[in-house]
Order: sequence, then C-alpha cells, then structure tokens
Amino acid sequence: MSMNPGKRGPGPAPAKNAPGERAGAGAGKISYFTAEGNLREALVDQEAEEQGKLLKDVAPAQLRRYYEDVLNLRRRLEHESANVAGADPEKIWQKLRPEFRMLRAKAYYAHRRSEKVFTEEFRNFIERHVRSVETLREFLAFCRHFEAVVAFHKVYAKERN
Repeated sequence: MSMNPGKRGPGPAPAKNAPGERAGAGAGKISYFTAEGNLREALVDQEAEEQGKLLKDVAPAQLRRYYEDVLNLRRRLEHESANVAGADPEKIWQKLRPEFRMLRAKAYYAHRRSEKVFTEEFRNFIERHVRSVETLREFLAFCRHFEAVVAFHKVYAKERN
C-alpha cells in the first residue's frame, strides 16, 4: 500500500528489457559499443526501428520535444568545446550531464500528467538511456540512436488529425 495518497500504486513499473541491454549485475544498462569499441550497428538500425514501432502511440511533437532537448545539449557541448581554448569536451560533458539526467524527471512528470500522451514505453526509453549514459562518447552514441528512433517513428507513428 502506498504511503502517498496521491499515488496510484507502490511505484512505477520496472523498465522492460530492451534490445542492447547488458545482462547480469548491470542489467538495464544499454550497450552502445561493440567489444572493439565501435558503435553497434543494430543500435541505429534494427533496435532503432523496433523502438520506433514501440513508440508509435507517442505524438510526434512529444518525441521531438525530447529529441530537441538532447540536441540542444549536444549543441552546447560542441559550442563550449569549440569556443574555449584548451577545453576538455569530457569535462564539459560532466558539467552538462545533470541537465541530461533531468530528462528522466521530466519524463516521469509528463507520463504522470497523461499516460496516453506520454506512454510508459517512452518513459522507459528515456529512463534506460539516461541511466546508461555516463561518458561523452556514450552520449554521442545515444544521440545517433535517438536520431534513428525519431526517423523510424515517423514511419510507424499513427496518423493524427
């Protein structure tokens, strides 16, 4: 039973396993790279297509809003890296990372406001990636994945009047 009278249950359902998640102690953490350190092709192909299908009920504007938040962080990172002499992009990322982590809170809030508009699957997608991204390299890999998801979503999204 929930101690919070405004809450509908004991808490959010755990995120479902998704393609690319690591097994074992780090279960739920997305693997962005191959053993050789290259971006996994499936991340921007089959897994992105599958995710685009799973998010077909999410309004395109809602998906783009979160994608734009991610792109804005990437632009800020690129701008600060290019315009500060001797800047270390990884340190700049560490400074911006709390703003990236804030996406998780925004996703929970949006889902709570309207589960129909902001589906549980989209909330889980944001949560899995926010929890998985630690380094600048992982963030840039996530940007590529999210770009592909948005493209596939455009193909599979339900028509809206």
